[in-house]
Amino acid sequence: MDSTFFRASCMSVQDNIELTEQQLAWLRQEYVRRLPEQLLAVAADWQKLCHTDDCADAVKPLLRVLHSLTGSAATFGCNGVADIARRFESLLKHAAEVGWQSDALFVQQGDSYLSWLHSAAGIEGRSGAAAYPWSSPPHPSAAARQTPSANSDSASISDNDDAAALHPGFKWEKLSQRINERRRHVIGDRRRATRELQQLMFALDQHAIVSMADRGGNIIYANDKFCRISGYARAELIGNNHRIVKGWNAPEIYADLWRTISSGQVWQGTLCNRSKTGGHYWVETTIVPIVDRAGKFLRYISIRTDVTHLQQMRDQLLAAKDEAERANQAKSEFLSRMSHELRTPLNAMLGFAQLLSSDPDEPLSGEQSENVHQIETAGWHLLELINEVLDLSRIEAGRISIHLEAVPFAEVLAECRDLMMPLAIQRGITWHEEIAGAAGKPLWVDRMRFKQVLLNLLSNAVKYNRTAGQVGVSCETVENKLRIAVTDQGPGLTDEQLQHLFEPFNRLNAEHSDVQGTGIGLVITKGLVTTLGGTIAVHSRPGAGSEFSVLLPLAAAKTDPKTPIGKIEDEIVETLLRA
Repeated sequence: MDSTFFRASCMSVQDNIELTEQQLAWLRQEYVRRLPEQLLAVAADWQKLCHTDDCADAVKPLLRVLHSLTGSAATFGCNGVADIARRFESLLKHAAEVGWQSDALFVQQGDSYLSWLHSAAGIEGRSGAAAYPWSSPPHPSAAARQTPSANSDSASISDNDDAAALHPGFKWEKLSQRINERRRHVIGDRRRATRELQQLMFALDQHAIVSMADRGGNIIYANDKFCRISGYARAELIGNNHRIVKGWNAPEIYADLWRTISSGQVWQGTLCNRSKTGGHYWVETTIVPIVDRAGKFLRYISIRTDVTHLQQMRDQLLAAKDEAERANQAKSEFLSRMSHELRTPLNAMLGFAQLLSSDPDEPLSGEQSENVHQIETAGWHLLELINEVLDLSRIEAGRISIHLEAVPFAEVLAECRDLMMPLAIQRGITWHEEIAGAAGKPLWVDRMRFKQVLLNLLSNAVKYNRTAGQVGVSCETVENKLRIAVTDQGPGLTDEQLQHLFEPFNRLNAEHSDVQGTGIGLVITKGLVTTLGGTIAVHSRPGAGSEFSVLLPLAAAKTDPKTPIGKIEDEIVETLLRA
Protein backbone atom coordinates (compact mmCIF):
# COMPACT_ATOMS: atom_id res chain seq x y z
CA MET A 1 0.00 0.00 0.00
CA ASP A 2 1.39 3.43 -0.87
CA SER A 3 0.71 6.94 0.38
CA THR A 4 -1.87 7.64 -2.32
CA PHE A 5 -4.27 5.36 -0.46
CA PHE A 6 -5.72 8.26 1.53
CA ARG A 7 -6.46 10.40 -1.51
CA ALA A 8 -7.76 7.49 -3.59
CA SER A 9 -10.20 6.45 -0.86
CA CYS A 10 -12.28 9.63 -0.86
CA MET A 11 -15.38 10.51 -2.88
CA SER A 12 -16.83 13.99 -2.42
CA VAL A 13 -20.51 14.09 -1.52
CA GLN A 14 -20.99 17.48 0.14
CA ASP A 15 -18.84 20.60 0.52
CA ASN A 16 -18.63 23.66 2.80
CA ILE A 17 -20.28 22.19 5.92
CA GLU A 18 -19.83 24.61 8.87
CA LEU A 19 -19.19 23.23 12.38
CA THR A 20 -20.38 24.67 15.63
CA GLU A 21 -17.97 25.90 18.27
CA GLN A 22 -18.89 22.92 20.43
CA GLN A 23 -17.97 20.48 17.65
CA LEU A 24 -14.65 22.23 16.98
CA ALA A 25 -13.67 22.15 20.64
CA TRP A 26 -14.48 18.46 20.82
CA LEU A 27 -12.41 17.78 17.72
CA ARG A 28 -9.34 19.50 19.14
CA GLN A 29 -9.64 17.61 22.43
CA GLU A 30 -10.01 14.26 20.72
CA TYR A 31 -7.17 15.02 18.33
CA VAL A 32 -4.62 15.60 21.11
CA ARG A 33 -5.75 12.53 23.04
CA ARG A 34 -5.92 10.03 20.21
CA LEU A 35 -3.14 11.05 17.80
CA PRO A 36 -0.63 8.36 18.94
CA GLU A 37 -3.30 5.68 18.60
CA GLN A 38 -4.10 6.86 15.10
CA LEU A 39 -0.48 6.72 14.00
CA LEU A 40 -0.14 3.18 15.31
CA ALA A 41 -3.37 2.14 13.59
CA VAL A 42 -2.31 3.54 10.23
CA ALA A 43 1.14 1.97 10.48
CA ALA A 44 -0.39 -1.39 11.32
CA ASP A 45 -2.73 -1.17 8.35
CA TRP A 46 0.15 -0.36 6.04
CA GLN A 47 2.21 -3.22 7.42
CA LYS A 48 -0.61 -5.75 7.02
CA LEU A 49 -1.46 -4.63 3.52
CA CYS A 50 2.02 -4.69 2.08
CA HIS A 51 3.18 -8.20 3.05
CA THR A 52 6.45 -7.40 1.29
CA ASP A 53 9.79 -5.88 2.07
CA ASP A 54 8.54 -2.70 0.43
CA CYS A 55 6.37 -2.12 3.50
CA ALA A 56 9.35 -0.97 5.49
CA ASP A 57 9.97 1.78 2.96
CA ALA A 58 6.31 2.80 3.08
CA VAL A 59 6.23 3.38 6.84
CA LYS A 60 9.68 4.92 7.26
CA PRO A 61 8.25 8.49 7.12
CA LEU A 62 5.88 7.75 10.02
CA LEU A 63 8.67 6.12 11.97
CA ARG A 64 10.85 9.20 11.53
CA VAL A 65 7.92 11.38 12.62
CA LEU A 66 7.34 9.40 15.80
CA HIS A 67 11.02 9.70 16.69
CA SER A 68 10.79 13.46 16.16
CA LEU A 69 7.90 13.58 18.60
CA THR A 70 10.08 12.39 21.47
CA GLY A 71 11.13 15.91 22.31
CA SER A 72 7.76 17.51 21.52
CA ALA A 73 5.37 15.60 23.77
CA ALA A 74 4.13 18.74 25.43
CA THR A 75 2.86 20.02 22.10
CA PHE A 76 0.37 17.19 21.97
CA GLY A 77 -0.47 16.99 25.59
CA CYS A 78 0.75 13.40 25.67
CA ASN A 79 3.55 12.21 28.00
CA GLY A 80 4.01 8.80 26.44
CA VAL A 81 5.13 9.63 22.92
CA ALA A 82 8.65 8.24 23.39
CA ASP A 83 7.22 4.96 24.63
CA ILE A 84 4.79 4.90 21.71
CA ALA A 85 7.68 5.29 19.30
CA ARG A 86 9.33 2.20 20.75
CA ARG A 87 6.06 0.34 20.60
CA PHE A 88 5.69 1.41 16.97
CA GLU A 89 9.06 -0.10 16.07
CA SER A 90 8.04 -3.35 17.76
CA LEU A 91 4.75 -3.22 15.90
CA LEU A 92 6.55 -3.21 12.55
CA LYS A 93 8.55 -6.29 13.51
CA HIS A 94 5.53 -8.24 14.75
CA ALA A 95 2.82 -6.94 12.45
CA ALA A 96 1.44 -10.43 11.89
CA GLU A 97 0.27 -10.49 15.52
CA VAL A 98 -1.52 -7.14 15.29
CA GLY A 99 -5.26 -7.04 14.63
CA TRP A 100 -6.69 -5.12 11.74
CA GLN A 101 -7.53 -1.49 12.34
CA SER A 102 -10.14 0.46 10.48
CA ASP A 103 -9.25 3.99 11.56
CA ALA A 104 -7.77 6.43 9.07
CA LEU A 105 -5.88 9.68 9.47
CA PHE A 106 -7.19 12.96 8.04
CA VAL A 107 -6.14 16.57 8.49
CA GLN A 108 -7.70 20.02 8.72
CA GLN A 109 -6.31 22.95 6.77
CA GLY A 110 -4.99 25.76 8.93
CA ASP A 111 -3.98 23.65 11.91
CA SER A 112 -0.34 24.14 12.91
CA TYR A 113 0.28 20.91 14.77
CA LEU A 114 1.52 18.46 12.12
CA SER A 115 3.23 20.33 9.29
CA TRP A 116 5.13 17.14 8.37
CA LEU A 117 2.06 14.99 7.85
CA HIS A 118 1.88 15.57 4.10
CA SER A 119 5.18 13.70 3.63
CA ALA A 120 4.02 10.83 5.82
CA ALA A 121 0.50 10.37 4.49
CA GLY A 122 0.90 11.70 0.96
CA ILE A 123 -1.49 14.62 1.49
CA GLU A 124 -0.73 17.85 -0.32
CA GLY A 125 1.33 20.26 1.79
CA ARG A 126 -0.57 22.37 4.31
CA SER A 127 0.45 24.82 6.96
CA GLY A 128 -0.90 22.44 9.56
CA ALA A 129 -3.04 19.38 10.05
CA ALA A 130 -5.31 17.66 12.51
CA ALA A 131 -6.33 14.03 12.88
CA TYR A 132 -9.69 12.44 13.59
CA PRO A 133 -10.76 8.80 13.89
CA TRP A 134 -13.80 7.24 12.30
CA SER A 135 -15.72 7.85 15.50
CA SER A 136 -14.85 11.56 15.44
CA PRO A 137 -17.65 14.07 14.84
CA PRO A 138 -19.81 12.63 12.11
CA HIS A 139 -21.47 14.38 9.29
CA PRO A 140 -24.18 16.58 10.79
CA SER A 141 -26.80 14.41 9.11
CA ALA A 142 -25.45 11.38 10.98
CA ALA A 143 -25.10 13.09 14.38
CA ALA A 144 -28.31 11.57 15.58
CA ARG A 145 -27.04 8.05 14.87
CA GLN A 146 -23.59 8.38 16.42
CA THR A 147 -22.51 9.90 19.70
CA PRO A 148 -18.77 10.34 20.29
CA SER A 149 -17.30 8.80 23.37
CA ALA A 150 -14.13 10.16 24.91
CA ASN A 151 -13.18 6.74 26.32
CA SER A 152 -14.00 4.56 23.30
CA ASP A 153 -11.75 3.33 20.54
CA SER A 154 -12.47 3.60 16.87
CA ALA A 155 -15.83 2.27 15.80
CA SER A 156 -15.66 -0.98 13.84
CA ILE A 157 -16.85 -0.80 10.27
CA SER A 158 -18.03 -3.69 8.13
CA ASP A 159 -16.47 -4.51 4.79
CA ASN A 160 -19.19 -2.76 2.79
CA ASP A 161 -19.72 0.28 5.00
CA ASP A 162 -19.03 3.81 3.88
CA ALA A 163 -18.36 6.36 6.62
CA ALA A 164 -18.26 10.13 6.78
CA ALA A 165 -14.85 11.57 7.58
CA LEU A 166 -13.32 15.00 7.88
CA HIS A 167 -10.97 16.04 5.05
CA PRO A 168 -8.63 19.06 4.61
CA GLY A 169 -10.64 22.25 4.35
CA PHE A 170 -13.49 20.77 6.45
CA LYS A 171 -15.07 18.99 3.46
CA TRP A 172 -17.29 16.07 4.36
CA GLU A 173 -16.63 13.13 2.09
CA LYS A 174 -17.42 9.49 1.93
CA LEU A 175 -14.59 7.07 2.53
CA SER A 176 -14.74 3.46 1.35
CA GLN A 177 -13.21 0.91 3.64
CA ARG A 178 -10.38 -0.05 1.27
CA ILE A 179 -8.29 -1.84 3.85
CA ASN A 180 -10.72 -4.70 4.32
CA GLU A 181 -11.23 -4.99 0.57
CA ARG A 182 -7.51 -5.19 -0.07
CA ARG A 183 -7.21 -7.72 2.73
CA ARG A 184 -9.85 -9.94 1.16
CA HIS A 185 -8.10 -9.76 -2.22
CA VAL A 186 -4.71 -10.61 -0.72
CA ILE A 187 -6.06 -13.56 1.26
CA GLY A 188 -8.04 -14.80 -1.73
CA ASP A 189 -5.02 -14.60 -4.02
CA ARG A 190 -2.92 -16.44 -1.48
CA ARG A 191 -5.48 -19.20 -1.08
CA ARG A 192 -5.80 -19.63 -4.84
CA ALA A 193 -2.02 -19.72 -5.23
CA THR A 194 -1.79 -22.27 -2.42
CA ARG A 195 -4.42 -24.48 -4.04
CA GLU A 196 -2.69 -24.30 -7.42
CA LEU A 197 0.65 -25.13 -5.81
CA GLN A 198 -0.88 -28.10 -4.02
CA GLN A 199 -2.37 -29.35 -7.30
CA LEU A 200 0.97 -29.03 -9.08
CA MET A 201 2.77 -30.82 -6.25
CA PHE A 202 0.19 -33.61 -6.35
CA ALA A 203 0.63 -34.04 -10.11
CA LEU A 204 4.42 -34.02 -9.74
CA ASP A 205 4.29 -36.59 -6.93
CA GLN A 206 2.18 -38.90 -9.08
CA HIS A 207 4.61 -38.73 -11.99
CA ALA A 208 8.11 -38.40 -10.58
CA ILE A 209 10.40 -39.47 -7.76
CA VAL A 210 10.68 -36.37 -5.57
CA SER A 211 12.85 -35.67 -2.55
CA MET A 212 14.12 -32.62 -0.71
CA ALA A 213 17.39 -32.27 1.18
CA ASP A 214 18.97 -29.58 3.31
CA ARG A 215 22.32 -27.96 2.65
CA GLY A 216 24.13 -30.94 4.16
CA GLY A 217 22.36 -33.41 1.89
CA ASN A 218 20.10 -34.75 4.65
CA ILE A 219 16.67 -35.80 3.39
CA ILE A 220 13.80 -33.71 4.74
CA TYR A 221 11.10 -34.89 2.33
CA ALA A 222 10.49 -38.03 0.24
CA ASN A 223 7.37 -38.89 -1.73
CA ASP A 224 5.79 -42.33 -2.12
CA LYS A 225 7.53 -43.10 -5.40
CA PHE A 226 10.92 -42.50 -3.79
CA CYS A 227 10.01 -44.91 -0.99
CA ARG A 228 8.80 -47.59 -3.41
CA ILE A 229 11.78 -47.54 -5.76
CA SER A 230 14.38 -47.32 -2.97
CA GLY A 231 12.72 -49.91 -0.75
CA TYR A 232 13.02 -47.67 2.32
CA ALA A 233 10.17 -46.49 4.50
CA ARG A 234 9.71 -42.75 4.71
CA ALA A 235 10.82 -42.78 8.35
CA GLU A 236 14.06 -44.48 7.29
CA LEU A 237 14.77 -41.81 4.68
CA ILE A 238 13.88 -38.64 6.58
CA GLY A 239 16.92 -37.40 8.47
CA ASN A 240 19.32 -39.70 6.62
CA ASN A 241 21.89 -38.40 4.17
CA HIS A 242 21.17 -38.88 0.48
CA ARG A 243 24.20 -41.17 0.32
CA ILE A 244 21.90 -43.89 1.64
CA VAL A 245 20.80 -44.52 -1.97
CA LYS A 246 24.15 -43.82 -3.60
CA GLY A 247 25.00 -46.36 -6.29
CA TRP A 248 27.93 -46.63 -8.64
CA ASN A 249 28.66 -43.46 -10.57
CA ALA A 250 31.89 -42.11 -12.00
CA PRO A 251 33.62 -39.61 -9.67
CA GLU A 252 33.55 -36.94 -12.38
CA ILE A 253 29.75 -37.13 -12.41
CA TYR A 254 29.55 -36.24 -8.72
CA ALA A 255 32.15 -33.52 -9.18
CA ASP A 256 30.11 -31.93 -11.97
CA LEU A 257 26.90 -32.30 -9.94
CA TRP A 258 28.18 -30.48 -6.85
CA ARG A 259 30.02 -27.87 -8.88
CA THR A 260 26.81 -27.05 -10.74
CA ILE A 261 24.37 -26.85 -7.84
CA SER A 262 26.90 -25.05 -5.62
CA SER A 263 26.94 -22.27 -8.20
CA GLY A 264 23.15 -22.00 -7.96
CA GLN A 265 22.48 -23.70 -11.30
CA VAL A 266 20.23 -26.64 -12.14
CA TRP A 267 21.97 -29.99 -12.71
CA GLN A 268 20.59 -32.67 -15.03
CA GLY A 269 21.95 -36.13 -15.70
CA THR A 270 21.55 -39.88 -15.25
CA LEU A 271 22.50 -41.50 -11.94
CA CYS A 272 22.74 -45.07 -10.73
CA ASN A 273 21.15 -45.48 -7.28
CA ARG A 274 21.12 -48.44 -4.89
CA SER A 275 17.97 -49.76 -3.23
CA LYS A 276 17.65 -51.12 0.30
CA THR A 277 17.98 -54.69 -1.01
CA GLY A 278 21.26 -53.86 -2.77
CA GLY A 279 19.84 -53.74 -6.29
CA HIS A 280 20.61 -50.88 -8.63
CA TYR A 281 18.23 -48.65 -10.55
CA TRP A 282 18.81 -45.78 -12.96
CA VAL A 283 17.13 -42.39 -12.77
CA GLU A 284 17.12 -39.33 -14.99
CA THR A 285 17.71 -36.63 -12.38
CA THR A 286 17.12 -32.89 -12.13
CA ILE A 287 18.46 -31.18 -9.00
CA VAL A 288 17.29 -27.63 -8.28
CA PRO A 289 19.03 -25.55 -5.57
CA ILE A 290 16.69 -23.29 -3.56
CA VAL A 291 18.19 -20.04 -2.27
CA ASP A 292 16.84 -17.08 -0.34
CA ARG A 293 16.90 -13.48 -1.52
CA ALA A 294 20.41 -13.07 -0.21
CA GLY A 295 21.61 -16.02 -2.28
CA LYS A 296 22.02 -18.31 0.72
CA PHE A 297 21.37 -21.98 0.05
CA LEU A 298 18.32 -23.33 1.85
CA ARG A 299 17.67 -26.76 0.37
CA TYR A 300 17.87 -28.92 -2.74
CA ILE A 301 14.93 -30.43 -4.59
CA SER A 302 15.55 -33.59 -6.64
CA ILE A 303 13.10 -34.70 -9.32
CA ARG A 304 13.82 -38.09 -10.91
CA THR A 305 12.34 -40.44 -13.49
CA ASP A 306 12.97 -44.17 -13.42
CA VAL A 307 14.82 -45.17 -16.62
CA THR A 308 16.11 -48.55 -15.47
CA HIS A 309 14.41 -50.41 -18.32
CA LEU A 310 15.88 -47.98 -20.87
CA GLN A 311 19.35 -48.41 -19.41
CA GLN A 312 18.99 -52.19 -19.56
CA MET A 313 17.93 -52.01 -23.20
CA ARG A 314 20.88 -49.72 -23.92
CA ASP A 315 23.27 -52.17 -22.28
CA GLN A 316 21.80 -55.03 -24.28
CA LEU A 317 22.16 -53.10 -27.52
CA LEU A 318 25.78 -52.25 -26.76
CA ALA A 319 26.51 -55.88 -25.96
CA ALA A 320 24.82 -57.01 -29.17
CA LYS A 321 26.74 -54.39 -31.14
CA ASP A 322 30.05 -55.54 -29.71
CA GLU A 323 29.20 -59.14 -30.47
CA ALA A 324 28.18 -58.28 -34.03
CA GLU A 325 31.41 -56.36 -34.58
CA ARG A 326 33.46 -59.29 -33.32
CA ALA A 327 31.53 -61.67 -35.57
CA ASN A 328 31.94 -59.34 -38.52
CA GLN A 329 35.67 -59.10 -37.92
CA ALA A 330 35.92 -62.87 -37.75
CA LYS A 331 33.88 -63.18 -40.92
CA SER A 332 36.07 -60.73 -42.79
CA GLU A 333 39.21 -62.55 -41.74
CA PHE A 334 37.67 -65.87 -42.75
CA LEU A 335 36.62 -64.62 -46.18
CA SER A 336 40.02 -63.13 -46.82
CA ARG A 337 41.83 -66.33 -45.90
CA MET A 338 39.35 -68.48 -47.74
CA SER A 339 39.71 -66.44 -50.90
CA HIS A 340 43.47 -66.72 -50.88
CA GLU A 341 43.38 -70.43 -50.04
CA LEU A 342 40.86 -71.18 -52.79
CA ARG A 343 42.54 -69.16 -55.49
CA THR A 344 45.81 -71.07 -55.17
CA PRO A 345 44.47 -74.51 -56.25
CA LEU A 346 41.96 -72.88 -58.60
CA ASN A 347 44.69 -71.16 -60.55
CA ALA A 348 46.42 -74.54 -60.94
CA MET A 349 43.20 -76.12 -62.24
CA LEU A 350 42.65 -73.37 -64.78
CA GLY A 351 46.27 -73.50 -65.89
CA PHE A 352 46.19 -77.25 -66.57
CA ALA A 353 42.84 -76.95 -68.36
CA GLN A 354 44.31 -74.35 -70.69
CA LEU A 355 47.35 -76.57 -71.32
CA LEU A 356 45.13 -79.53 -72.21
CA SER A 357 43.02 -77.54 -74.64
CA SER A 358 46.00 -75.88 -76.35
CA ASP A 359 48.47 -78.82 -76.64
CA PRO A 360 49.25 -79.14 -80.39
CA ASP A 361 51.11 -82.44 -79.96
CA GLU A 362 48.21 -84.26 -78.35
CA PRO A 363 44.99 -82.55 -79.43
CA LEU A 364 41.80 -83.43 -77.57
CA SER A 365 38.87 -85.21 -79.09
CA GLY A 366 35.59 -83.44 -79.45
CA GLU A 367 34.14 -84.84 -76.25
CA GLN A 368 37.35 -84.20 -74.31
CA SER A 369 37.51 -80.65 -75.61
CA GLU A 370 33.92 -80.05 -74.45
CA ASN A 371 34.69 -81.39 -70.97
CA VAL A 372 37.81 -79.24 -70.63
CA HIS A 373 35.83 -76.22 -71.79
CA GLN A 374 33.29 -76.80 -69.00
CA ILE A 375 36.13 -77.04 -66.48
CA GLU A 376 37.50 -73.71 -67.69
CA THR A 377 34.10 -72.02 -67.65
CA ALA A 378 33.31 -73.20 -64.14
CA GLY A 379 36.80 -72.34 -62.96
CA TRP A 380 36.67 -68.81 -64.28
CA HIS A 381 33.23 -68.33 -62.75
CA LEU A 382 34.49 -69.57 -59.39
CA LEU A 383 37.54 -67.32 -59.62
CA GLU A 384 35.32 -64.34 -60.37
CA LEU A 385 33.15 -65.19 -57.37
CA ILE A 386 36.18 -65.50 -55.10
CA ASN A 387 37.57 -62.17 -56.29
CA GLU A 388 34.25 -60.45 -55.74
CA VAL A 389 33.82 -61.94 -52.28
CA LEU A 390 37.32 -60.80 -51.43
CA ASP A 391 36.55 -57.29 -52.69
CA LEU A 392 33.31 -57.27 -50.73
CA SER A 393 35.04 -58.28 -47.51
CA ARG A 394 37.64 -55.56 -48.00
CA ILE A 395 35.01 -52.91 -48.68
CA GLU A 396 32.91 -54.02 -45.74
CA ALA A 397 35.93 -54.00 -43.41
CA GLY A 398 37.07 -50.60 -44.69
CA ARG A 399 40.38 -52.02 -45.84
CA ILE A 400 40.11 -51.21 -49.52
CA SER A 401 42.85 -48.86 -50.70
CA ILE A 402 42.22 -46.09 -53.22
CA HIS A 403 44.43 -43.58 -55.01
CA LEU A 404 42.57 -40.44 -56.09
CA GLU A 405 43.53 -38.72 -59.30
CA ALA A 406 42.02 -36.83 -62.23
CA VAL A 407 40.56 -39.48 -64.55
CA PRO A 408 39.06 -38.64 -68.00
CA PHE A 409 35.68 -40.34 -68.22
CA ALA A 410 35.88 -40.86 -72.01
CA GLU A 411 39.13 -42.85 -71.74
CA VAL A 412 37.79 -45.28 -69.14
CA LEU A 413 34.52 -45.65 -71.07
CA ALA A 414 36.46 -46.55 -74.25
CA GLU A 415 38.39 -49.26 -72.39
CA CYS A 416 35.19 -50.74 -70.98
CA ARG A 417 33.45 -50.56 -74.38
CA ASP A 418 36.23 -52.57 -75.99
CA LEU A 419 35.88 -55.27 -73.35
CA MET A 420 32.09 -55.50 -73.61
CA MET A 421 31.69 -55.13 -77.38
CA PRO A 422 32.28 -58.84 -78.26
CA LEU A 423 29.44 -59.93 -75.96
CA ALA A 424 27.21 -57.13 -77.23
CA ILE A 425 27.81 -58.12 -80.85
CA GLN A 426 27.15 -61.76 -80.01
CA ARG A 427 23.70 -60.82 -78.67
CA GLY A 428 22.96 -58.28 -81.40
CA ILE A 429 22.96 -55.34 -79.00
CA THR A 430 23.70 -51.86 -80.32
CA TRP A 431 25.65 -49.18 -78.48
CA HIS A 432 24.64 -45.52 -78.06
CA GLU A 433 26.64 -42.80 -76.28
CA GLU A 434 25.94 -39.15 -75.38
CA ILE A 435 28.99 -37.99 -73.44
CA ALA A 436 29.58 -34.45 -74.70
CA GLY A 437 28.83 -33.16 -71.19
CA ALA A 438 32.01 -34.82 -69.90
CA ALA A 439 34.36 -33.08 -72.32
CA GLY A 440 37.24 -31.45 -70.46
CA LYS A 441 35.82 -32.46 -67.06
CA PRO A 442 37.86 -35.28 -65.54
CA LEU A 443 36.61 -37.19 -62.51
CA TRP A 444 38.35 -37.15 -59.13
CA VAL A 445 38.40 -40.94 -58.51
CA ASP A 446 40.56 -44.03 -58.26
CA ARG A 447 40.98 -45.12 -61.88
CA MET A 448 40.98 -48.89 -61.30
CA ARG A 449 37.98 -48.81 -58.93
CA PHE A 450 36.02 -46.50 -61.21
CA LYS A 451 36.69 -48.81 -64.13
CA GLN A 452 35.43 -51.71 -62.03
CA VAL A 453 32.21 -49.79 -61.30
CA LEU A 454 31.62 -48.91 -64.95
CA LEU A 455 32.37 -52.46 -66.12
CA ASN A 456 29.84 -53.91 -63.66
CA LEU A 457 27.10 -51.55 -64.86
CA LEU A 458 27.84 -52.13 -68.58
CA SER A 459 28.13 -55.89 -68.09
CA ASN A 460 24.69 -56.04 -66.45
CA ALA A 461 23.22 -53.83 -69.19
CA VAL A 462 24.47 -56.26 -71.85
CA LYS A 463 23.75 -59.54 -70.04
CA TYR A 464 20.24 -58.67 -68.83
CA ASN A 465 19.21 -56.86 -72.04
CA ARG A 466 16.86 -58.35 -74.60
CA THR A 467 18.29 -59.78 -77.78
CA ALA A 468 18.91 -57.01 -80.36
CA GLY A 469 18.33 -54.43 -77.68
CA GLN A 470 20.31 -51.26 -77.00
CA VAL A 471 22.73 -50.07 -74.33
CA GLY A 472 22.91 -46.32 -73.73
CA VAL A 473 25.57 -44.30 -71.92
CA SER A 474 25.04 -40.61 -71.11
CA CYS A 475 26.41 -38.03 -68.71
CA GLU A 476 25.65 -34.55 -67.43
CA THR A 477 27.17 -32.12 -64.96
CA VAL A 478 25.29 -31.64 -61.68
CA GLU A 479 26.92 -28.78 -59.74
CA ASN A 480 30.44 -30.06 -58.97
CA LYS A 481 29.73 -33.67 -59.88
CA LEU A 482 29.24 -35.78 -63.01
CA ARG A 483 26.14 -37.93 -63.36
CA ILE A 484 26.76 -41.05 -65.48
CA ALA A 485 23.74 -43.09 -66.59
CA VAL A 486 23.70 -46.59 -68.14
CA THR A 487 20.38 -47.75 -69.65
CA ASP A 488 19.16 -51.01 -71.13
CA GLN A 489 16.02 -52.37 -72.79
CA GLY A 490 15.71 -55.46 -70.64
CA PRO A 491 12.62 -56.79 -68.83
CA GLY A 492 12.88 -54.19 -66.07
CA LEU A 493 12.31 -54.62 -62.35
CA THR A 494 9.26 -54.50 -60.10
CA ASP A 495 9.06 -52.35 -56.98
CA GLU A 496 9.52 -55.43 -54.81
CA GLN A 497 12.63 -56.46 -56.74
CA LEU A 498 14.07 -52.96 -56.39
CA GLN A 499 13.80 -53.25 -52.61
CA HIS A 500 16.13 -56.30 -52.67
CA LEU A 501 18.39 -55.17 -55.49
CA PHE A 502 21.47 -54.47 -53.38
CA GLU A 503 21.24 -57.58 -51.21
CA PRO A 504 24.32 -59.82 -51.54
CA PHE A 505 23.85 -63.13 -53.36
CA ASN A 506 20.28 -62.22 -54.30
CA ARG A 507 19.95 -62.52 -58.08
CA LEU A 508 16.21 -61.73 -58.09
CA ASN A 509 15.31 -65.12 -59.66
CA ALA A 510 17.85 -64.65 -62.47
CA GLU A 511 19.59 -67.81 -61.28
CA HIS A 512 16.98 -69.76 -63.26
CA SER A 513 18.01 -68.03 -66.50
CA ASP A 514 20.95 -68.63 -68.82
CA VAL A 515 22.70 -65.48 -67.52
CA GLN A 516 25.61 -66.26 -65.26
CA GLY A 517 26.28 -64.10 -62.21
CA THR A 518 27.20 -64.12 -58.54
CA GLY A 519 24.59 -61.79 -57.05
CA ILE A 520 27.12 -59.48 -55.40
CA GLY A 521 28.28 -57.35 -58.34
CA LEU A 522 25.85 -54.51 -57.57
CA VAL A 523 26.65 -54.73 -53.86
CA ILE A 524 30.33 -54.23 -54.64
CA THR A 525 29.48 -51.45 -57.09
CA LYS A 526 27.49 -49.58 -54.46
CA GLY A 527 30.29 -49.96 -51.93
CA LEU A 528 32.92 -48.70 -54.37
CA VAL A 529 30.81 -45.71 -55.42
CA THR A 530 30.30 -44.77 -51.78
CA THR A 531 34.03 -45.16 -51.11
CA LEU A 532 34.78 -42.81 -54.02
CA GLY A 533 32.51 -40.16 -52.51
CA GLY A 534 29.53 -40.70 -54.81
CA THR A 535 26.02 -42.12 -54.85
CA ILE A 536 24.17 -44.67 -56.96
CA ALA A 537 20.51 -44.71 -58.02
CA VAL A 538 18.25 -46.95 -60.11
CA HIS A 539 15.01 -46.36 -62.01
CA SER A 540 13.14 -49.26 -63.57
CA ARG A 541 9.70 -50.43 -64.67
CA PRO A 542 8.59 -53.88 -65.78
CA GLY A 543 8.83 -54.12 -69.57
CA ALA A 544 10.55 -50.71 -69.91
CA GLY A 545 14.14 -51.54 -69.05
CA SER A 546 16.33 -50.05 -66.32
CA GLU A 547 18.60 -47.07 -65.75
CA PHE A 548 21.51 -47.17 -63.30
CA SER A 549 23.20 -43.85 -62.55
CA VAL A 550 26.17 -42.83 -60.44
CA LEU A 551 27.07 -39.35 -59.23
CA LEU A 552 30.83 -38.84 -58.75
CA PRO A 553 32.95 -35.76 -57.92
CA LEU A 554 34.75 -33.83 -60.63
CA ALA A 555 38.47 -33.15 -60.35
CA ALA A 556 37.93 -29.39 -60.67
CA ALA A 557 35.96 -29.40 -57.42
CA LYS A 558 38.88 -30.96 -55.51
CA THR A 559 36.38 -32.93 -53.50
CA ASP A 560 37.83 -35.53 -51.22
CA PRO A 561 35.96 -38.80 -51.14
CA LYS A 562 34.22 -40.03 -48.07
CA THR A 563 36.08 -42.25 -45.70
CA PRO A 564 35.90 -45.88 -46.86
CA ILE A 565 32.88 -47.43 -45.30
CA GLY A 566 33.36 -49.99 -42.59
CA LYS A 567 30.07 -51.69 -43.36
CA ILE A 568 27.80 -51.51 -46.37
CA GLU A 569 24.56 -52.98 -45.12
CA ASP A 570 23.54 -55.02 -42.09
CA GLU A 571 21.98 -57.43 -44.58
CA ILE A 572 25.39 -58.07 -46.11
CA VAL A 573 26.78 -59.18 -42.78
CA GLU A 574 23.84 -61.45 -42.06
CA THR A 575 23.87 -62.99 -45.54
CA LEU A 576 27.60 -63.63 -45.51
CA LEU A 577 27.37 -65.19 -42.06
CA ARG A 578 24.68 -67.54 -43.34
CA ALA A 579 26.61 -68.36 -46.52
